[in-house]
Amino acid sequence: MRHLSVNSLIRKMNLRIYFLLEMTRFRYAQYANNLRKK
Repeated sequence: MRHLSVNSLIRKMNLRIYFLLEMTRFRYAQYANNLRKK
């Protein structure tokens, strides 16, 4: 049971990190688009 809880914890952390990476990538894309428009 403890092993399963550790696995779920790691999965949650991976999802959070993945979400943060996606958000930063999206923000960077918007920033690049704004620079191109100017």
